Amino acid sequence: MKTTVLIASLALLLTSTAEARKKRKRSGKRKPKISAKWSPIISTGVPHPVDIGVGKIKPKGVSHLLTLGTFDANLGGKGKVKNLKADLNHLEYKFRHEPFWEHPVYWEIGFGYQQILISGEQEIDLSNEGTKVPVPIDAAIDIKSLYTAIHFGMVFYRRGGFYNGFGFGYQIPFYSQADIDASFTGDGVIDDAIRSTSSYQEVENDLEELGVKAGKYGLPYLQIIELGYRF
Repeated sequence: MKTTVLIASLALLLTSTAEARKKRKRSGKRKPKISAKWSPIISTGVPHPVDIGVGKIKPKGVSHLLTLGTFDANLGGKGKVKNLKADLNHLEYKFRHEPFWEHPVYWEIGFGYQQILISGEQEIDLSNEGTKVPVPIDAAIDIKSLYTAIHFGMVFYRRGGFYNGFGFGYQIPFYSQADIDASFTGDGVIDDAIRSTSSYQEVENDLEELGVKAGKYGLPYLQIIELGYRF
């Protein structure tokens, strides 16, 4: 008899516990449905100082972003090189996912095109009857690449549609092409003499090495801030 009562009590206890769990689950807050909305985007970071774009942004879900940017800088001189300049242009598509409802973190994968143009002036010494004659040359390297990028970050949504975020990651090139261009005096004989000098060969080798490194190693990515407004 005691055993029967004990079993009946345990069954009643388990049944009431299960019912209580169901009630709590039914009475719990449901996650609101959030739709994806178009948003203008502006961001700043490295290696892209200024980016603008547009995105279909869905908080706590999947978002799609398309950004582009252009930037040029005068880097002054470095060693024998004068008037060193750098131009950067890029276009990138990003797939973003926010996997956690409770936390503002996201992961992101991007695919993009990037062009880096570096140019400068340098003097090459030519020997004329034992006398060294400095001849200025303009040299440039144009690096074009296709890359994929993996990013991680956080995004915070505000009332009224505004949001801000930041992220970090790395760009990994899977195709790269580097073109070297140099302009001399315009005189064929002198230009051939310049190309045969060890000084010019050194400049050309340095540019080729730079192109190989840019296409092989990629670049770190840091997004200091991203701003947007969901309409």
